[in-house]
Amino acid sequence: MVASSTLASIASFPTDRQLLELIDRLAVRAGRRFPHHIAQQLRDEAPGHILLRWRRYSPDRGSFESWCLTVIRRLGLDLCRRRTPHSSLADPHNLLGEPSALAEVIRWEELESLLRRLAEVQLLLRNACGANPVRHGIDYFAVLQLQARLALARRLTQPSPGCRGIGLVAVPDSVEELWPWDRLVRGRRCRRDWPTLHEVWVALIPAFDQAPRRVSSSQVCAAVSQLTNALVTMAPNTWVQWCTRARKFAHSRLGDRDWERHFAAWLDA
Repeated sequence: MVASSTLASIASFPTDRQLLELIDRLAVRAGRRFPHHIAQQLRDEAPGHILLRWRRYSPDRGSFESWCLTVIRRLGLDLCRRRTPHSSLADPHNLLGEPSALAEVIRWEELESLLRRLAEVQLLLRNACGANPVRHGIDYFAVLQLQARLALARRLTQPSPGCRGIGLVAVPDSVEELWPWDRLVRGRRCRRDWPTLHEVWVALIPAFDQAPRRVSSSQVCAAVSQLTNALVTMAPNTWVQWCTRARKFAHSRLGDRDWERHFAAWLDA
């Protein structure tokens, strides 16, 4: 994360070597989704693109690095659109001879749309759970937050029509951008003796590098046990039960209409 002193001097971006190096590193990372020539252009244009937009950043949206990465990825999509006729985007084998790159572009465009909707959905869930979502010692709001990230990860790893199962390169990064946690959410615990949500999430990230690139209930329980040196152990069925109860809690607060419209189709255990 960028230091507060660095952010304070953000107006001097052109002479701030640390920030320029950060932007370049994120541009290289984002460029892995795109053809080589797009990736190189992205790296060239990213510093100026960020400099023109830095005033739009707000700490409420998450870390400065995460914001930069999102902005740079959107720039990459714009560069692809400029170079590629729109009609060719329907053909997963016709983006400058690189089908996997097109699959990533198509998938990220889908996520852009999903991102705009999920921002509203996340706020709706927060308001529905209210100030006291703890029942029987379980923080249902915390359970729903972790459950939402895992459900989105499963959705991202499902093949898109025509993409032959090509998934996102960095599922955890994409999930964090789609369903961001502020400082208070990161510090919440599903139960008082649990690690924080942030600690559990970080412990689960390596699972996304292994087939099938999804996290099971067993892996959630194993991560909690490892983080607490086996002081907290629970059966996978217990986690599933928590998720079920948390969904019922949110459903009761939201009502049938909002639940069916915003959550029922994707928020599963």
